[in-house]
Amino acid sequence: MARLRLFPIFLCVMFVVSACSTSTAPTAIPSSNSTEPTIGGGGNLILTLGDDPPSLDPALVSDVSSALVVRSLFSGLVRLDANLEAVPDLAESIEVSADERTYTFKLRSGISFADGTPITADDVRWSIERATDPATGPIVAPTYLDDIQGVNEKVSGAASSLSGFKVVDDQTIAITLREPSALFLLKLTHPPSFVVDRRAVARGDDWFERANGSGPF
Repeated sequence: MARLRLFPIFLCVMFVVSACSTSTAPTAIPSSNSTEPTIGGGGNLILTLGDDPPSLDPALVSDVSSALVVRSLFSGLVRLDANLEAVPDLAESIEVSADERTYTFKLRSGISFADGTPITADDVRWSIERATDPATGPIVAPTYLDDIQGVNEKVSGAASSLSGFKVVDDQTIAITLREPSALFLLKLTHPPSFVVDRRAVARGDDWFERANGSGPF
């Protein structure tokens, strides 16, 4: 089975990361400058896969086939643009603190799950808390999310919640890292950070068959 190979890609990316700013003021992450087509509602998604996806639960995705489908059903705070740069997705804006440890995400207005239910900051919090919960079986969450303060403690069972995650208001999330990380936003583009509907998850193990996703389909 083909497996996602995260860190070799990240090591290549590190060679093109710009030098860190020496400014003491918060830094805003710009939106993508690439031009992408505007797609209307409706239509069908047809994918050709090499094998059956083992899971369509974003928290458990560790293979290419699953990732291809999941990226069409769910979205996260950020995504990769055509230039392979992390840019806002469900987030409208991102501000980074002067010490580069706290990222404040402002959600876009009007975003919703497939059934029209608004997506709030607490949905983002709940999704990432779930992805790092030992009860979920966090196969890949530590790899992608361990920059966040409290993730290692949560995954090990030493903590019941993430100390580095704060819901500021319905549209705003503040995430504090253990230490500055140039790769944090790139890691956040991967499925374990995608937003899921807690009402759908409550249906049981096969909840993703009717996922009520946060993504384009």
